[in-house]
Amino acid sequence: MHVLRAERGFPIVGQETDGSVTAGDLGLDRMIAWTKPDFVGKRSLARSALATDNRRQLVGLLTERSTLILDPGAQILARPADVSGGSVGHVTSSYWSSNCGRAIALALIERGRCRTDELVHVTHGSGFATARVTAPVFIDPEGVRVNGIATTWLARSR
Repeated sequence: MHVLRAERGFPIVGQETDGSVTAGDLGLDRMIAWTKPDFVGKRSLARSALATDNRRQLVGLLTERSTLILDPGAQILARPADVSGGSVGHVTSSYWSSNCGRAIALALIERGRCRTDELVHVTHGSGFATARVTAPVFIDPEGVRVNGIATTWLARSR
């Protein structure tokens, strides 16, 4: 179940999130009812700290070595030689995906969606593993398989 949800980029609260992650950071901002005059959490979402450009956002990671499963919690650097720059994020989940035929990972990375196709360096063992930043959805990004199954089931149930 964990692998399937990661392949689709579905977050687990407490694993891909903590008290600082917002729906926007997860790419779920379309679920916020901004047109309502008020809702629980609206005041918190209006805080300036939650509108900065360097927020950590949920992304996918594909390691250069396709069999390497990254450690959850592993720190991510933009450049391995520049440890003084600090971490730009961390791995939240990592699994072997039979559907993808390789290891996949989800991570929270500063300005993550702007870094698509960028190479980052993840702490691993006694050094670093290189990984490419991708969209967090590895299987069926358009939702064709999911919606096709739901439509078929709905038609049969009537």
